[in-house]
This record gives sequence, structure tokens and C-alpha cells, in this order.
Amino acid sequence: MIAGTSLQPPQASFSARLEESIGNSMVNDSISNLTQYTSRSSNDEQAPSFKDDPVPGVLHLMGTRVHNLLQKYMKDGLEDSYTIRIHETASSDFALTSIIDEISVGNSCTELHYFVLHEFEGNPVFKDLKSKSVRIIGYPAVIQCLQTDIALSYHFGRKDSCQTFTLHMTNCLLCFTNFASKTELNELRQMVRHMNGKIIPDYKPDDNNIILVAASAGRAKYETHQSLERQPLKRRWIDDLYALRHDVNARPRLLLLEDQDLYVCPLFYKINGHT
Repeated sequence: MIAGTSLQPPQASFSARLEESIGNSMVNDSISNLTQYTSRSSNDEQAPSFKDDPVPGVLHLMGTRVHNLLQKYMKDGLEDSYTIRIHETASSDFALTSIIDEISVGNSCTELHYFVLHEFEGNPVFKDLKSKSVRIIGYPAVIQCLQTDIALSYHFGRKDSCQTFTLHMTNCLLCFTNFASKTELNELRQMVRHMNGKIIPDYKPDDNNIILVAASAGRAKYETHQSLERQPLKRRWIDDLYALRHDVNARPRLLLLEDQDLYVCPLFYKINGHT
């Protein structure tokens, strides 16, 4: 965990702390139920092991920086589980096209190829790879799969393409409301997807695992969420977690009492001057 941040691993769930401190205030089940994935979650009980991935995989390390970041994990099972290819000069569209063409010519359907980057933001290699519809993952996602002993194919092999930098939002289901700017909404959606979160367009009141992120109070989704005694969150929750995308130990933390002002939308959020 990055020193100096207010987002520290909790000692108790938000719901337990809140109940102890102030009694029967509204508690968001979708937040209080989030669990750390230092070990397999209940959703991952049947996931294949990292060291016994049923689908052979090739990790394309795009540049020496990625190789250096993963070097110490090579002897922890990375080299034994997957074929490693290092591309030191894959910084041009021509070079990337050559690599992908080579894969297409010699590839059997039994292998999955993962392109591993040190960063997505501002990285021209990411932009070029994204246009080619391949599996793009960040080095933190590789380390997190190794730490939790879950095969890469379990998280990334179900689709022909993906852009997942980290697993910070694995098992998180998000819905957005009251965002007027499509640009802002697309930016948030992209950050969530880069953290392996899932987004649904329609709010489902019967699903208590949904995390509602709101730009302001009001409207049907927001009012329904609050009527079910769940607390909508501000976009800052996503921003702060995304800022920790290089920290392989960061988690979608359970909200502590001191996090309330930072992340939970107050009753009249951004209405009539309220903030």
C-alpha cells in the first residue's frame, strides 16, 4: 500500500464499524461485502491454478521495462507456467504488426497470447495493440494471478481481446447515474474495465451487489438505491483506486468511517450548492 494514502487496508468492515459507532445508519451491502482477494474468493473456487493453466499461454513482454518488473517472479512459477517472449523494440505499429502476423501464421488454436505492458496511459504501444483486438494486460494483473494462484486463461481467455491492467475491481459490478458528460462517463468506464470491473447499464434493485456511482443526487437509480438503504458513491472512489493501479496489493477496500466524506454521496449531493 502506498505510504501516505488514506486508503489503508481495513481492520473491520465498514458495516461493523458503523454499527458499533452510530447504530442503524444506512450501510451499502455492495461495499461492505467486498472482500480482499489475497486468496481465492467464493467466485473463484473452481478456477484453475496458475501453475496448471489448462490452456497453454504465451506472455509477450512488450519492452525490457516489463521484463525487469516481472524478473523476480520468473522463478516463482511464471517461466514454468507460460512461454515468455521479450520484445525489446516493439514500439512501432510495423513491429507490432509483424509480431501479430507471426502469431497468426504459426499459432494453433490451443495457445492464448497475452501482450503485457508496463503502462496503458500515454503508451503508444497500448494504443496500437488496442486497434488490433488482442489480449492486453498489465504487469500487475500477471503478478496478481500468480499471487492468487489463478490461471491467466480464467480471467482473460474467455474473449479474443481485453484491456486489463490490474485486477483491483475483480468481482465488482458497477452502475452509473446522473453523468451528463459522455466524455467523463467513457473515461470512468475505461478505468473500471482496466481494473477488471464489470459495468451494467440498467440498475437492478434486486441485486444487492451493485455499486452505484453517481455524479449527483436525484433521479430514479439514485433514489431507488437509497430507498434500499444502500449508499451511492462518488467517482473519486474509482479515481483513487485507479491511481493505485501499479500497487499489486491494493484492493477495493471496505469503507472505513473516515472514508465517508471522501467517497459516499451525501443526501443532497451537488444539489442547491451541496457538495
